[in-house]
Amino acid sequence: MPYLLYQHEIARTLELVGLIGAQPPSWQPSFAVLEQDRVEAAAVLPDLRAPYAVLHPGASEESRHWPADRFVQVGNALAAQGWQIVVTGVEYEHALVERIAAELEHPAIPAVGRLSIGGLAALLKDAALVVSNDTGPMHLTNAVGTPNVAIFWCGNYMNWAHFNRRGHRPLRSWTVICPLCGADMTPDEKPDTGCDHNACFVDGVTVEQVLTEAFDLLAYHAALPASAANRT
Repeated sequence: MPYLLYQHEIARTLELVGLIGAQPPSWQPSFAVLEQDRVEAAAVLPDLRAPYAVLHPGASEESRHWPADRFVQVGNALAAQGWQIVVTGVEYEHALVERIAAELEHPAIPAVGRLSIGGLAALLKDAALVVSNDTGPMHLTNAVGTPNVAIFWCGNYMNWAHFNRRGHRPLRSWTVICPLCGADMTPDEKPDTGCDHNACFVDGVTVEQVLTEAFDLLAYHAALPASAANRT
């Protein structure tokens, strides 16, 4: 089976295993949260109180980092409506997480490198909302069924955005030209172009877009019975 760049990775993998007759039970990834995961999250974050929202401002590549000041604006808007804010990240993102937590107008809880995957899943599972760059915790958020707004570069959106829209609202930045050198970052059309610059490619997504989707998700899920909301 040929590897063509712009195909959703879940569809690509299922198509591949389908060649030997495997049939998927679901196209929606899932991750089970255990009681021990919730115990861990509660022990590591004793000041955490519901309802809360999670901001995840990091990613392994700078090109996928939505500007930090925009995460601050989103956090302030959510906190003004009564949600406690938790800012998550891995250890090397400590400075970024602390900066955002410090700049928020309301007290926030920074959670950097302190939780296992299970503990992080429990934190994300019990959140009212997660706002994240396109990175691992975003996929974990969707797998535990928590409403989320995700910020994507357009090329990554085609490969990685999840299929559901009741709980997953991907927003796309259509920047395809490097702002530093002018390289075209669409390799399927021009395979010899591109660059290694760490310029931001996702600042085409606005704060207003994120907040529109965030408040729509919060209103929608508040109106759903708990059993239905847990299935999104």
